[in-house]
Amino acid sequence: MYLWFNYAVFEEEIANDMAKAEQIYERAIKLVPHKKFTFGKLWIFYANFCVRCNDLEKARKVFGRAIGLNPK
Repeated sequence: MYLWFNYAVFEEEIANDMAKAEQIYERAIKLVPHKKFTFGKLWIFYANFCVRCNDLEKARKVFGRAIGLNPK
């Protein structure tokens, strides 16, 4: 999962491609089998990315999805 996170950070910081970074976060979340195991930090990283992009509504929705799929 950290490989996906580092890839998204590279796209955000180095390549300045926010749309690509968002696609990477979405793809990483879809890959995780949330019924068997989840990676809570990924949700937090994605929500923080949304806050850095000044998209607070999307960050709220990401946290809502995270609570729905991963209540811990």
